[in-house]
Amino acid sequence: QEDVHPWGGLIAFGRTIYSTYNELPVTFVFILSYFAYSDGFSTIAGLGLLFARLNMCADTTALFIVAIEAPLFAAIGNYLFLWLSRRYEVPNKKMVVYILCFISLLTFWGLLGFVSGTIGFRNLWEAYLLGAWFGLCLGAVQNFSRTLFLELIPPSHESEYFALYELTDKGSSWLGPLVVAGIAQAGVGYLRFAFLYIMLMTLGPCYFVWTLDLERAAADISRFEYARAQTTKAKYGDASPRDLEDKCDSAVVGKLGQEGVIATTSETDPLSSKNTED
Repeated sequence: QEDVHPWGGLIAFGRTIYSTYNELPVTFVFILSYFAYSDGFSTIAGLGLLFARLNMCADTTALFIVAIEAPLFAAIGNYLFLWLSRRYEVPNKKMVVYILCFISLLTFWGLLGFVSGTIGFRNLWEAYLLGAWFGLCLGAVQNFSRTLFLELIPPSHESEYFALYELTDKGSSWLGPLVVAGIAQAGVGYLRFAFLYIMLMTLGPCYFVWTLDLERAAADISRFEYARAQTTKAKYGDASPRDLEDKCDSAVVGKLGQEGVIATTSETDPLSSKNTED
């Protein structure tokens, strides 16, 4: 029986990152960009509720309404931006940038509080605006980000790279709260500076996503597939994928037969033995 390395999953994850960095540089740039703006989105969600409670005097009912707004408007925004992209034939890359610019307007609105005493997330109605605005962008950016990422990964490697994609998404969720907590340590009055961090994490990736070279990505994917095909050929020869599948199935059946999991044909099939009785 083949031994399974206890750190096998982590080693495979490291190999995926290393091969992406070396062989698919455009994909690697997008993954880093996604790490940044996914953290920006998750930070907006937490900071928005905290800011609504401390600065906009929102009670439990108001916070509940704001929290419900986000998923409802996420569904609306998903269909709205999808319709816009099809209506005006906007590619996925540009749609991601447009949505990031749209969500960054929330940070400008929050920074207005430094110069205005009436707006800039100081009123309860602005909390409801925050929930709706955030929700409109949340569903759309997730949709177009996944679709764009699909253009940047090799075929038949979707499970491997989308696992990396999801780990990048969840792996960035600690950074924003850490920064916000550090700012909050200086005092509640300094909490508004967290909008500067969110602005950096949403507007910063716009440049890198906008400059993604999709043609180079397609060429890199072709070279990636060719290299993998050559490796497979060197290891298994000229056997076709169907031949390899048949060999694998035969090996599995033989192994199960040796272990007694699968009985022999003569034992299980009554038609395989002749009836000797008259």
